[in-house]
Amino acid sequence: MLKGIALCIQKAKETNRILILDTLHHAAFKMNFSRLFSIMDPSLRYKDDYDGCPVTLDNQNAYAQCMHGKYYLLGKNITDVDWNTTDDVIIYAGCGRDMHFETIKVVPAIREKLDKEPKVERPYISGHFRNTDIRNNIQTFIHTLRITVQQTGIQTFYLATDDSTARDQIATELPHLTIIQYIFPPPNIRNLHYTKDTYTQVYECLRDFYFILRSDVFIPSKSGMSELLIEMRTFKYTFF
Repeated sequence: MLKGIALCIQKAKETNRILILDTLHHAAFKMNFSRLFSIMDPSLRYKDDYDGCPVTLDNQNAYAQCMHGKYYLLGKNITDVDWNTTDDVIIYAGCGRDMHFETIKVVPAIREKLDKEPKVERPYISGHFRNTDIRNNIQTFIHTLRITVQQTGIQTFYLATDDSTARDQIATELPHLTIIQYIFPPPNIRNLHYTKDTYTQVYECLRDFYFILRSDVFIPSKSGMSELLIEMRTFKYTFF
């Protein structure tokens, strides 16, 4: 979602448009953007409601639907749009692919809440193990973790996972490892996106990002979250 917004920021500035961020109709987010994030770009005109805008989503059930890699709203393709249209209001949904989002930051209240979380003293290894709707092999993950511990000598591990059994399996194989885990997912879930109220859900995701980005070594799994964490660590940008 943030990559898609980063693309919209760029295009809105290029075409001198006001940007309206309707994340309230995002199937997993379901909140106004400003509740958690702000855009640190004084040259951008943006807001997250339709006040004063000639276009509204009158049908409150009009969520964008993804079909064959493109998004549609009420039957209209809103992924392939003409950003250079002079007068039309453009409604866009989609990802920004290679976009970074350096100007998007969490609001101060979120940062203050994160700063009050129990500290994880460095050095520590972090890992993200995804194993619900996207499957990964726990033994492969543990093997990588064991080698990392041997190579670095680090004995503290921060675990982010949607697998309710992962912690116990890691602890059994690596009994001397200190494991830190803040989110304990329930068993037999489809994924973590819809298990709690959306504010708590997104905050807990941000908390995992917060600690993983500060770790000395990161062990990923096959997942969009892991891919984004690798990218943010590689290019050294953050939303905090």
